[in-house]
Amino acid sequence: MAHGRSTQAARRQATRARLLEAAFNVFAAHGYTGATVDAIVQAAGYSKGAFYFHFSSKEEVFLEVLWTRARAEEQSLRAASEAASGRPLELLRGVASFLGPGHDDTLWPALLLEFWSHAARNPRVRDGVASVARFRREALLNALRAAADAGVIRPGLSPEDCADLLLTLGDGLIARAGSGQSSDSPAYLSALLASVLGVQIGPRVVKESPAPARRTGTQ
Repeated sequence: MAHGRSTQAARRQATRARLLEAAFNVFAAHGYTGATVDAIVQAAGYSKGAFYFHFSSKEEVFLEVLWTRARAEEQSLRAASEAASGRPLELLRGVASFLGPGHDDTLWPALLLEFWSHAARNPRVRDGVASVARFRREALLNALRAAADAGVIRPGLSPEDCADLLLTLGDGLIARAGSGQSSDSPAYLSALLASVLGVQIGPRVVKESPAPARRTGTQ
């Protein structure tokens, strides 16, 4: 009996995860307004009954997509912090990954812009997005406090102020990537983070500017 219950729970968890993955892709492709429950269940390969077993509305699954991403980021950052024992610079690389989108993370920046846009018009979504923002700030703050305790960041820096500054920087990087501008490499973000916090991670990475166009024709 216990085995049967655990198997059923595992199936439900797998169904929920599949629905969230489908919702992520549908919201990223069509935005909140253009996305429908029908499109989500079709992409997931389930019925509407399965959807409403796990979520009460499109708005709920929309916010749960954001929470799922935030929890995964927090777990990765916490793992980087724990793995940095004796190697504190690894923690900063984890922070850089936490802040900026990867080159293969093409959907998330556009979807996050959709969260921000919808939050500006919907108070319930605004409250949900604000809760996630507080959760992410606390995760980053814990990592920076660990870095301060390990003597990694420049003495005198406030972890609280650094967290706010770096989250603002991360939001800017996400917005730039979501608006179609190229995302920065992880190496560049790590070097930028090290510069802000006063840490030497390795050889300085200089972001090259595009070469000026050559003028042609007769002077």
